[in-house]
Amino acid sequence: MKNRKGQLLLGVIAMLVVLAIVVPAMVKYIQNEVKWSEKQAQNSNAFQLAEGAVDRAYQKLVESTSTWKAVKDGLPLAGFNFDAVYSDLPGGTYTISISSGPDLEQATILAVGRDKQSREARALKVVYANAAISQNAIRSLQGVSLSGSNEQVEWGSVLAPGSIDSNNRNHPQFYSASSIIGKDTSASPPNTDSVQWWSYYPGIPQASSIDIDAYRSSATLDGTYYGSSQTWGSGPGSKCDNAVKCNTGKTYFIEGDLTVKSNGIYVGGNLIITGNLNLPNGRSGQGSPTIKMPRTAWKQYGNDWDYYKDGGPACGESWNDTTPSLPDDFPGINDSYRSDENITMTVTSGKAITNGFIYVGGNITTGGGAGQSIFVGAAYVVGTVTLGSNNICFFYTDEAAKQILTTDVRLTRQSWLDSRQTWPAWLP
Repeated sequence: MKNRKGQLLLGVIAMLVVLAIVVPAMVKYIQNEVKWSEKQAQNSNAFQLAEGAVDRAYQKLVESTSTWKAVKDGLPLAGFNFDAVYSDLPGGTYTISISSGPDLEQATILAVGRDKQSREARALKVVYANAAISQNAIRSLQGVSLSGSNEQVEWGSVLAPGSIDSNNRNHPQFYSASSIIGKDTSASPPNTDSVQWWSYYPGIPQASSIDIDAYRSSATLDGTYYGSSQTWGSGPGSKCDNAVKCNTGKTYFIEGDLTVKSNGIYVGGNLIITGNLNLPNGRSGQGSPTIKMPRTAWKQYGNDWDYYKDGGPACGESWNDTTPSLPDDFPGINDSYRSDENITMTVTSGKAITNGFIYVGGNITTGGGAGQSIFVGAAYVVGTVTLGSNNICFFYTDEAAKQILTTDVRLTRQSWLDSRQTWPAWLP
């Protein structure tokens, strides 16, 4: 009997010892769990405040074309330069910085949210791009056909909601909301190699409206406005018939069609045509501009990397990316590589027809045979682009894209990342 009582006593003591160890541990765990839950809630709240800050910054960016231009020009925006604290959302405060870049027609938002109770901060870094403009050598609102031989589009992409006939070219990048002839062989969208071509691509941004009235007013003031269809390049004395006459940097505005004759023209500035652009069977360019290669031109050559490294040539013109960090193999379209900012190319053939932004309210068509034309800049075409002639090349430049005036701003998100940005020390 005594042994049984002794055993029970030992069991009770052992249980008390276990409880003495376990209960404090459980209490500590529950206390920590409450703290962890609170911390997680505060962390999530700070993150949500940062998301709200991004939304506010986005609304600021699309507020007006003047706001977007100010950001592109590197001008600080009051209230969006880590110079204000916003408290319009429950649970805390946030602050915002908006800056230009990292590339042309892009803006970077740094948004920091801070929880009211713990003052814990979370930050987001978001990059938006003006997709209506960004690095498009040719943007058509209908379709594009590159069916001629020795036709090349360099340094910029081809984008259209309609079908694109790539003639099985390995560059540049092609984006279509329909089909890409020569690349897309499947009937089931979406189809893409995720490097060069995107067929039935749902992400094509809606085109911004070009500010035609602004260009018309500018040309009228400069005396470069033409109120009816024009025929240029028909011989000596014709309008813009050499490399000097229209190399002014001004806007040349034509109400109606422009027909180019085979002696050719050169417009060093914006060329706005409300009707069609008709190119001849023969030489249509007279210019020899020196142009700067975009630092992200390399992204167009994922399936043609050796061609890019060799500098073409395209229509007899070559470039040379001498950047020491140029990769041996294509690094991928999301890589951070940038070529040297001072790489230039001179159009030695003297066959450039434009150097600037070109707007065509109708169609671009060629007359067949040898086109002998080099477009430098960025082309926005309301109708179709049909290049059936030989030896026609487009070279995209950032300088031309900077001249594009729109009546609205349409942005697409390029990246959305957590940031290590802390709450600015100078803010309360």
